[in-house]
Amino acid sequence: MAVVNVQESWSGTTAELGLTDDWYGGTGGAGRVYTVLCDVVSTAVTDALASGSIPSRGDAHPVYTAAKCIHKRATRRGPLLVDVTCEYYGQESPLAKPYRYSIGFVTTHEAVNYDVDGNLIINSAGDRIANASRDISDIVLTVVRNEATYPWSDAQTYQNAINADVYCGFAAGKAKIMAINSDSRTDSGTSYYEMRYQIQFRRDGWQQRLADEGEKYLTSGGAWASVKDAVGTERALLDGAGGLLPYGDAAQWVYVDHYTPLNFAALGLV
Repeated sequence: MAVVNVQESWSGTTAELGLTDDWYGGTGGAGRVYTVLCDVVSTAVTDALASGSIPSRGDAHPVYTAAKCIHKRATRRGPLLVDVTCEYYGQESPLAKPYRYSIGFVTTHEAVNYDVDGNLIINSAGDRIANASRDISDIVLTVVRNEATYPWSDAQTYQNAINADVYCGFAAGKAKIMAINSDSRTDSGTSYYEMRYQIQFRRDGWQQRLADEGEKYLTSGGAWASVKDAVGTERALLDGAGGLLPYGDAAQWVYVDHYTPLNFAALGLV
């Protein structure tokens, strides 16, 4: 028969709580002690450890279920009496960890056709300068959170989307989803995806801003005519209504939307 009786003891029972190394999650440990009466002296220790009435390694703690039995130790108290200590350790589910945020700047060098005041960059003859460029610095928000599955639908829907509403204090059209990246991980027996959402905020917005110009123009009589025939150049600036822009007048702009506006709040990132 080997094991005659098993009783859990109050003496020696322990419990502890702590934080993970990154301070973003909880850890827990516990100890449970069982007094085992055996009927064979020579095998009492091994019989006690193997008893089916004592938790097995990998079993969850009855109260702190995130903690699993990771170690069992038998200590003989008498010829037939053995104490078995079950040690538990575990972390709370990684899915319960709070979000992490990082904010910084990214600088890109891009072609630009207007100056700091929003005016078209032109030469002394009033012709557009086509090769102007400048550094553009944008705020970048990165949100890291753990998710049970990779959000394929959100990734497909939101990639390169812009905000349809005010988001983080920025007006509609100023924020853009730049990346939705992920690494698969397994902690405390839980498999999950560590997601990184990257949002870039541009003060001037994400519309492409092009000077209103063309190879033809609308005459005062309502007919289309060749710019080259009128002014001798292949292209000329237009006045926003199809006509030639009078010399010295401010350039008119054509705004092009390339990105889909969506409700960023639905992602639940902030």
